[in-house]
Amino acid sequence: MGSTFIKSSKNKIRVPGIYKDIEIPFYMQFVPGVVTDVVTSTKHYAYGGSKRNINSILATKHVGKDLMDRKGSQSELENRYVPLMRGMADVPMVGDPVLLCTVGNVNYYLGPLNPENNPNYNKDHLNRKETDYKINASDHREYSTKNINGVSTSFIDGTGFNRVQKSPNIHLDNPGKNFESDLMGDMVLEGRYGNSIRIGSRNVNPLVFISNGRLSTNETESPLDSSFFSMIHYGSLRQHFNPMYTVDEIDSDTGEVTSTSYKPFVLSSDEPSIENDRSLNSMIKFLYGGREEYDPTSVLYGYGMIDQSETMVPTPIEGSQMFLRSDRITLDSRKDDIFLSSFGNVHIGTGQNLTISTKSDVIIESNNIYLGKDSKDKKDNNETPEPLVLGEQLRIVLKDMLDILSSFKVTGVMAGISGPPEPGVLGKIETLKGKLENNVNFLSKFHYIESNEVEK
Repeated sequence: MGSTFIKSSKNKIRVPGIYKDIEIPFYMQFVPGVVTDVVTSTKHYAYGGSKRNINSILATKHVGKDLMDRKGSQSELENRYVPLMRGMADVPMVGDPVLLCTVGNVNYYLGPLNPENNPNYNKDHLNRKETDYKINASDHREYSTKNINGVSTSFIDGTGFNRVQKSPNIHLDNPGKNFESDLMGDMVLEGRYGNSIRIGSRNVNPLVFISNGRLSTNETESPLDSSFFSMIHYGSLRQHFNPMYTVDEIDSDTGEVTSTSYKPFVLSSDEPSIENDRSLNSMIKFLYGGREEYDPTSVLYGYGMIDQSETMVPTPIEGSQMFLRSDRITLDSRKDDIFLSSFGNVHIGTGQNLTISTKSDVIIESNNIYLGKDSKDKKDNNETPEPLVLGEQLRIVLKDMLDILSSFKVTGVMAGISGPPEPGVLGKIETLKGKLENNVNFLSKFHYIESNEVEK
């Protein structure tokens, strides 16, 4: 049982006729305790055959008297506790400090408690095992920290993980002003090993960050985490995540940092190390600017910018956006279709190859199709592009040529020199020549390809 009556030397009264103070028991609703075992699955020895025992704990109280001091003793039911909240359970591990209570003959736990404010592990300051080991270790055996603190033997120390922070952002917290203190806090759920969910805001603009695999030394979530997902109401990607990290130049002789440069956030297909001449950056520059000078960062990284003191040309659009990043992303529709829809453009960039595999057909419906941006560049600037050839129309032209050759006749041959084609054949040749010059039906008007003059 969790809640209990206890006595304290500080809670005494003097009863008339009795010349001594009497300790008066008082009711303690939430009792501090320590976890002795955790039922995380049906395979646990203390599962007991009931689904209601999943995520329950066995625990020992620090005050009052327990019917079971350690796992395996009798009256186990009296020392089993289930999560206090219905929809959310922060399941502790052995050795974690918790609060225990009993409501309506049901034992509950709340915790793990946070005496050291560490997302990974907090030592139970009320646990007396450390003192017991010091007193009873007369055999001079060496006991590990896990033994002394009563921590699960499967626990891997990750106390080096920092609490995730909310660092000031001069662009977003109070646009245009220096705003480095007195920030509003966010709702943050943190795991033990560098994962978190933030439901927060910048100024009055809400945001949600889901992070997994954050390095222990990193203080905030960012696209540098192994997996990262964000929903942003306002603010550009570079305003939220810039700079990504710093690059220090170190003197090889002294080992001192001589200069520091800041690496801005870029999409993975545009990483400079890839040396990609056909990057998204170059394609956006061509698509929006053509042969004119154009800064593609406004489109790629400036969407949602709210600090117009850093205006790009053209001015970025204010709006919400979502961002997802990981080492690999797989979208799999198990039974039905996948739909990609955009009011504007759809841009796809890769550092290597793009492959499309289908069991049946590939259908591309477009006003014009250009293979290579050079072909579109020539078309847009009224130069002669290279159209694709229509197979059936070309077949008709080649058939006409063969028909002419098969019935070719000349007017006469004298001394080994032939005369001109006879009038009937000459008429067919002139008709075919007219088709090639004036009405080229076998060249597409909608599909173009780059010429071989373009270097790749």
